[in-house]
Amino acid sequence: MLQSVFKGWNIFKKKEFFFYPLIVSLVYLVYSFFIESYLGNKLVDLTEAMVDVKAIHIFNYSINYFGWELLLILFLWFVGLFIISYLIYIISLSESKYTEEFWYGFSKVLGYAFLMFIVLIAISFLSALFLSYLNVITIILLVILALCLIAISFVFTFGNIYLGLNNLPVSEALAKGWKFTKRRFWLIIAFFIVLVIKLYLIYWIIDQLYYFIFYYNETVSIILRAVILIVYLLISINAIAIFTKKFTRK
Repeated sequence: MLQSVFKGWNIFKKKEFFFYPLIVSLVYLVYSFFIESYLGNKLVDLTEAMVDVKAIHIFNYSINYFGWELLLILFLWFVGLFIISYLIYIISLSESKYTEEFWYGFSKVLGYAFLMFIVLIAISFLSALFLSYLNVITIILLVILALCLIAISFVFTFGNIYLGLNNLPVSEALAKGWKFTKRRFWLIIAFFIVLVIKLYLIYWIIDQLYYFIFYYNETVSIILRAVILIVYLLISINAIAIFTKKFTRK
């Protein structure tokens, strides 16, 4: 497991392949900065406006607040899911012996991302519904829903890996992701804990070096944020793909 975490850096050794995921991660970088600037102030304003709103009215209030713009927000959410899903797919494909035509892989990931989007919409709707009628029963249901969300996140993540790793269609990839999650659940938890610790240590070291060298510089800070996001995406996804490949065999 530890070996899989540290092998995430191998993504930078895949010279014949590295350019492709780098481009996709740059697209996601532009997307994330756009979303941050577009939604940041809106969410702050919504939170401040809902201070005196009762829990039962939060869901309806949010819909009325955004209006038709909510459709654009949902579309942007789907776009983000697709970009990340496609990045996971192509990095996983680099760990496999298979090759696929661009449009076949693109359409497969598009369908996968749409299915994941529908599931997350359903969970979000249920969460909002439970929050609107907050009591002991709905709090218990929210806890159960949160646990289900963790399991579903694992299934979709590893299913996404199997799309490229084993060249599977969507239904088979999800089935394999579910089996892997059931068999390796606690190992997966341990893996992600170690991975998060590793990423935190990288961030802490870079942060200390940044303040030591530059003290504070806004331009350098923006560039550094962008570089860290790209590095995090590439090494994390590659580590997950290697981890999945290693423990699928056993």
